[in-house]
Amino acid sequence: VNALMKLENGYYKTVDFPSAIDKMSMIADMKCPGTNIAEAVLNVTKFHAEIDGEPLDATLSARNFDDVNYSATAKGKLNLTKLAKIYPVEGTTMSGMLDLDVTTSGKMSDIEAERYADLPTSGSLNVTGLKYVSTDVPQGIAISAGRITFTPEKLNIEKYIGEVGHSPVNITGYLNNYLAYALLP
Repeated sequence: VNALMKLENGYYKTVDFPSAIDKMSMIADMKCPGTNIAEAVLNVTKFHAEIDGEPLDATLSARNFDDVNYSATAKGKLNLTKLAKIYPVEGTTMSGMLDLDVTTSGKMSDIEAERYADLPTSGSLNVTGLKYVSTDVPQGIAISAGRITFTPEKLNIEKYIGEVGHSPVNITGYLNNYLAYALLP
C-alpha cells in the first residue's frame, strides 16, 4: 500500500442539519511496503473542518498495527447541540460547548497492560452550558462552566459548576490514574 488522500474545500449538509460542515481539508497517507501490518504507517498530517463556523483541527500518526503506536492532537470547538443533530444517539440528548486542546500518544500494548503512565496526555478542555441526559443517566448532568487540564499523571478539575439531577455541584480537585477509568473496556 502506498496511498495519499487530499481533501480541499469539503462540504457536508443534510436536511436534518441545515448548517454545513464546511471548509473541510485533510492530508493523509498510508504506507505498508509488504504484507506485514507491523510495517504499516498512517499519517493524517492535517485535518480541518468548521461545523457551523466553529473550527476543529486534528492530526494523527499511527504505525505498527500489530501493536499500534499512535500520537494525536485535537484543537477546536465542538457544539454538542449541533453535533447531536448530525450524529444523533438514540436515547440521548445533549447540548453545550466543548473547547479542547489535547495531545496524546502511546502504544496499544501499554493500554492493554494498564501502563497508563506511559501514555503521555496533556492539554485542556473547557465546558460551557453542557446538558446531558441518557437512558444510563436519566437524572441528567449539567455543567454551566468547567475547566479540566490533563497531565500524564492526573486530570485536574480546575472548575466544575453544575448540577447532577437537581442537586448543585461545585468541584475542584484532581483524579489520579484517570486513564485507567477512561480506558476501561
